[in-house]
Parts: sequence; structure tokens; C-alpha cells
Amino acid sequence: PFYKGGDLKGGLFIPVYKTGYSSSFLHKMKIDKTEAWLLKIPLKYTYHLSFADVPVYKTVLVRIYAGGRTGIGESTPLPGYDSKTPDDVWSFVSNEIKKLPGMQVKDAVQIYGGFKPSEGFAYCALNCALEMLDSPGWKRPSTAKIQLVGTLNAHDISGIGNEIENLCSNGYDTLKIKVGRNVSDDIKRVRETDRLLPAGTRMRIDANQGYSQDDAMRFLDCIPPEKVELFEQPLPVNCFEETAELRSGTDIPIMLDESIKSMDDISLAAGLNACDFIKLKLMKCGGISRTIEYARFAEKNGFTVVLGNGVQSDIGSYLEALIQAGLQLTAAGEMNGFNKQTESLLIENLEQRNSELVIRDGFSPAISIPALNKYLKETVSFS
Repeated sequence: PFYKGGDLKGGLFIPVYKTGYSSSFLHKMKIDKTEAWLLKIPLKYTYHLSFADVPVYKTVLVRIYAGGRTGIGESTPLPGYDSKTPDDVWSFVSNEIKKLPGMQVKDAVQIYGGFKPSEGFAYCALNCALEMLDSPGWKRPSTAKIQLVGTLNAHDISGIGNEIENLCSNGYDTLKIKVGRNVSDDIKRVRETDRLLPAGTRMRIDANQGYSQDDAMRFLDCIPPEKVELFEQPLPVNCFEETAELRSGTDIPIMLDESIKSMDDISLAAGLNACDFIKLKLMKCGGISRTIEYARFAEKNGFTVVLGNGVQSDIGSYLEALIQAGLQLTAAGEMNGFNKQTESLLIENLEQRNSELVIRDGFSPAISIPALNKYLKETVSFS
């Protein structure tokens, strides 16, 4: 279970249930009820990636009840990361949760925790809900504050300038810009962004696999390195050796994201010196336990870990924020997907103070049923 050992640097506490249960009670708990929702959540703006434009989240939520406690989880499948579509994940989840009522929580955790690394998006919502039930909780500081990365989504220079001014005035010191569609246009846009950035502010540049090796090298040769924190996933997922070659020819740090789905991938990246940063996402890892396990393993291999998913709702953002705080990761978190929603799925919104996501002690991410009903495509419930 993800609470085992109590060795998280900052401590971690999942405050969606009453604490004080003994481990023996937890292991005997039986699941009383399961619920799942397939949602289509509108966004404030279309989010641009090299391989897709994202105008809505197609999200699967799971809620599981056992012994007076509740666990919740989310999966929002995304092309480029996983072959599973939202409908695939929904079919899997809605079929599996019907088997859970009457099963002991510990047995369900064991059954669903053994998934293949390539199946993270399918299993994430189910595993997170189960892992939350299976944890007696940690003590942690009364309030967790997570510095977030800011998102530059505009493509025209005036729009980028307005975004930079707004984000920096709210305390953001790391801004993420997407590239990977047209290298010539990308170079112009990044150079202009560099010119507009105030001193002390850094760019996190993400190509989402969009470049060939020649285009990636051309891009790196043409941008000023001083304000660049890192260059993320320049090449397709299996190009570890090519990425290592790319890294050897630049002073700009490289981060791998879509290429990293397992500890074997982390080991391969380390053996080839393919990157400096490893990017992890709760949904890509498939649950809380594996996310923590992969983060520790990456750090042990000398990598700096960046955590977070910009394409997820409040639920996934909340869980990643707790992991970020518990592991005391220092790079700005990318669990900012909740900011893109037109409306929160929670009764009480996640709290953001300027550039920080704040999780107060005792905060519980209670789902708003009216919000779910507004964006509902399908739902199932079993008891």
C-alpha cells in the first residue's frame, strides 16, 4: 500500500475520510458500493499539443465506499500517451467495478495493483480510489503549498505578451510553452517569448514528440539557452538513443515524458544519459503507489522529477498535489489541469493563491453531483 513505511519526506495525508482506523480493520474492510461516471468537461480554451488540440476533457471518475470511508480516482485518456480511448477506459472501469461490492479492500488492491506499465490510464481511476481506502493516512503539515508552472497557450506574440504579464504578476516563475508543429514558427515564437520574459523567469519548452532529430537539433541551436529550464520530449517515445545523442550536443537540459512508462524506461534513460529530468503523471503511472515508486527510483538514478498533468480535472490535480507535497519535489508542479475547466467538479473548489495550489489540512474533495450531471455522458452504480 502506498502509505507503507511512512518514509515520505514531507508526510502525506489523504483527507477524504476519518482517520483512526487500525491496519487490521482496513485489511478486513469490504467494499459496500461503487460508482463511476463518464464525463465531457468543457474547457475555458482549446489546449494545443503537437499531436492534438484538446477542447474538452473526456474523463472517467470512480468512487468507492467501504466501512464508512470513500475513495475517488480519475482517468482522462490522452492521445500520444496511451492507446486507450476514453470509451475504452470507460468500458473497462464500468465492467470491473461491478465485481467489487463484497470484496475485501486489500484483495481488490492486490488484484488491480498488478497491471502492466502500459495500462496506467485504464487502471488509474480504479487504483487511486482503492489506494485511498487502503491507507490509514499520514500526518503532514497543516497546509501544503505547491508552486505551479504557468501555461502559455497563445500563438500570436501579443497574446503571449499578455499571458506573460498576467502570469508573472501572479508570482509564476516557470512558464510552459508548447512547440512541435512547425520548427521555423516555433523558433520565432520561443525567441520572442525569451525576449519578453522578465529576469528570473524560466521557460519549460514541450515538443510532445513533435520533432525529427534534425528539427530538434535545429531548434536547440537557434534558441537562447539562458532562460530555458528544460526541453521536454523532443522526439517520439522509442527514440532513447537519438535523444541521448541530442542531449550530448546541447547545454539545454532534456526531459522525457511520454517515453517513461516504467522503471525499465527510467533505467534505460539513465544508462544512455538520455535526459536530465523525468516527467511523471499519476495517470501514466496508473496509481498513487507506482507514482511514488517511480519518483523515488528516478531520483535514485540522478534525475530531477517533474510531476503533474495539465489535462485532468480537480480530482487528479488534487491527488498529484498531495504526492508533490509528500515527496517535497522542487520543480514547479504541472498539476494545473483544474485551471482549464470552465467549472469545478467539486463542492468546494481547489484553492489557488496566485501561483500556488494550496491544500488545507482537512480539505475534502467532495464531488458536486449537479456539476457531474451537467457534463454526464454515462454512469453506473453497484452495491
